[in-house]
Amino acid sequence: MIGRVSIAGRLIAAALLASCLAAPAAAHAAVQTDDGVWSLLSFPPPAARAQHAAIYDPVRNRMLVFGGLAASLKNDIWELSLNGTMTWKLVATGGTPPSPRRGASAIYDPVRDRMLIYGGAGPGALGDLWALSLSGSPIWTQLAPTGGPPPSRSGHSAVYDPVRDRMVVFGGQTGLTFRNDAWALQLAGTPAWSSIVAAGGPPDLRSRHSAIYDSVRDRMVVFGGTDGANLWGDLWSLSFAGPTWAELTPAGTPPPPRVGHKAIYDSLRDRMVLFGGDDGSEPPGTTWALPFASPSWSELAPSGNTPMGRYDHVAVLDTAGDRMLVFGGVAELPTQELLALSLQGSTSWSALAPAGGPAPPRTGHAAAHDPVRERMIVFGGHGNGGIFQDTWALNLGTLVWIDLAPSGTKPAAREGHLMVYDSTHDRMVVFGGLDAGNDVHNDVWTLSLGASPAWTELNPIGTPPPPRYGAAGVYDPAGDRLVIFGGVGDVVLGDVWALSLSGTPAWSELSPAGTPPAPRFLAGSTRNPLTNRMVIFGGTDGSLFHDAWTLSLSGSLAWALIAASGTPPSARYEPAVIYDLTHDRLVLFGGFDGTAFCGDTWALSLTGAPAWTPLFPMGISPTSRDGHTAIYDPMGKRMLVYGGLDGVFKDDTYELLFGDVTAVAEEPATIAPAAMTLHAAYPNPFRAQATIAFDVGRPREGRVAVFDVHGRLVRELKNGLLPVGSTSVRWDGTDQRGVLVASGTYFYRIESEGASDTRKVVLLR
Repeated sequence: MIGRVSIAGRLIAAALLASCLAAPAAAHAAVQTDDGVWSLLSFPPPAARAQHAAIYDPVRNRMLVFGGLAASLKNDIWELSLNGTMTWKLVATGGTPPSPRRGASAIYDPVRDRMLIYGGAGPGALGDLWALSLSGSPIWTQLAPTGGPPPSRSGHSAVYDPVRDRMVVFGGQTGLTFRNDAWALQLAGTPAWSSIVAAGGPPDLRSRHSAIYDSVRDRMVVFGGTDGANLWGDLWSLSFAGPTWAELTPAGTPPPPRVGHKAIYDSLRDRMVLFGGDDGSEPPGTTWALPFASPSWSELAPSGNTPMGRYDHVAVLDTAGDRMLVFGGVAELPTQELLALSLQGSTSWSALAPAGGPAPPRTGHAAAHDPVRERMIVFGGHGNGGIFQDTWALNLGTLVWIDLAPSGTKPAAREGHLMVYDSTHDRMVVFGGLDAGNDVHNDVWTLSLGASPAWTELNPIGTPPPPRYGAAGVYDPAGDRLVIFGGVGDVVLGDVWALSLSGTPAWSELSPAGTPPAPRFLAGSTRNPLTNRMVIFGGTDGSLFHDAWTLSLSGSLAWALIAASGTPPSARYEPAVIYDLTHDRLVLFGGFDGTAFCGDTWALSLTGAPAWTPLFPMGISPTSRDGHTAIYDPMGKRMLVYGGLDGVFKDDTYELLFGDVTAVAEEPATIAPAAMTLHAAYPNPFRAQATIAFDVGRPREGRVAVFDVHGRLVRELKNGLLPVGSTSVRWDGTDQRGVLVASGTYFYRIESEGASDTRKVVLLR
């Protein structure tokens, strides 16, 4: 057997040599719209941070976290779902968000079902007010209250006053100017600011204190904080009926003065519970309780592992779980730890580990798109823990990773295997690969993708292909078969095989017409659904290739070299390759050129005369790498790149967003018989209705239908006699049931007497 390409050798080479470049740097000045935009996707948990804000959303039983200071100022929104399996996810919001900031306050407005964010520092003090709607798709809106407004500030506190339907703000600081003023924001009708002029007090100037709303006594209770020179350990109440400030002096030993702590009101037990803070020495990890019926401070001694002390974290009361949730803050360093303090009985601490984090770093894995559930499926590969046999799913909407843990007997751990999505049977099909003992395989496995994913080994009839890894391959939906090319086992291979998946699975070796590509392994491969051809690029047989080939899958199988104009990418193996439906092109990223990892991006246009073009997307591209995978997400019009090796194993996922189509060029027909012509849809793209015209030279039986990008029937527009001359039909963007389909790329097709013509149309909602 020819051994695997040396990872160690590539690491050494990568340390000595620069990554591949597609063209001189000066070319980056000419960024084209179709080049797209790279961005690194954010996955749970949220980055370690401090001075962020949070609320508990009781309607959806979740915690929402906003902004704060991580490696930089943030303005992101994270959701911690508390229903069933706890899951972190980054919330996609509409509207213009607040600017990045720290030290803002947040409250939940239950009457209008929204989150309100006020003030903060970014880096100067801010006084703006924002609302995030929580029902439906979350949308940011900047509010412009009348009255006031209060001076800009950060490090203040805010509570919701349900009796008067208002937000009450106290203290904070504007730069180095500390405050002890109180303000009310009336929320009914047009929001309006007003200063609260209270009898008694007020407390000393302070920032980064804690405040809770005591619903039994209709008051705000404030503890601790700093004026920049002193730490406070005093306790104050602002009675809203009056209003009146009063210093409280409970019995018992109070907590030492501190700053950056957090408190919640435990309504079931009528007490304030306080955790953490900075007392000027080691940040305490102590927890304190103050019952209000018989006020007396006591330090709690919860069971479980006592958390490390921290300050500038967030804390919310999870009413459904009867617990206090604590996230982030500064321990010895900023942390992303999530803690829960059970409030029942003697209380107990526990560290929580919600689902949603990325799959472990890896290279040599396989990935495919699950279009039914809009997710990327990843199986196997090689990482720090050796060879993997785990299966992960990345939800493309919520950006949450889930370890699928399918039932059934798992395939052996492996890398360099092939995995495709079988759209006919809604499952993944895995073939071959290299295991931890350097043995190559030719086994076939299926992964069902329903509510209970399960592995099943197939035992096809017929003579199987020789064992191999690094094979190219695609699923051919028209033939309901897996088609593979090349790979390496005992020798480098250049054979073509088909695994029929209809009925009893059966292997057969194919003998396509035309001059075949040279034998190779670790080539990039994808399928062009418009022409039903497999497209391959690059690979290695010990030397390197940068040629591109097509294998027709409909009718007579035939190899054809793509004679493309333009300068091709450098020769390489293990590039990530996808077919971009929006632009009818192959797009590839990265690979290894024998001496260095590659970080360039290329397009091979397939409409008209093929041509190679280097792409220079905006944004920050992935590091140069190989052994990564890529899928095309047709709904998002983007390529997603996951994992790989750039000197270390990677677990990052990058998005190359191609964006909306501004115009769709007419495409050559799949088959264009003179007696039957299909015209371009108008308008294209369309929102409400597209007109599709076709010409028939003589009356004939046939049909006109719309299909999705996976070849599934969406809507039959006409079936029966096609009259002579010009005829038009209309598609209103619905499926066979009359249900509106999602935005995206679709294909409309005319078929008659064995001939067909196919074109593309884009629906925009």
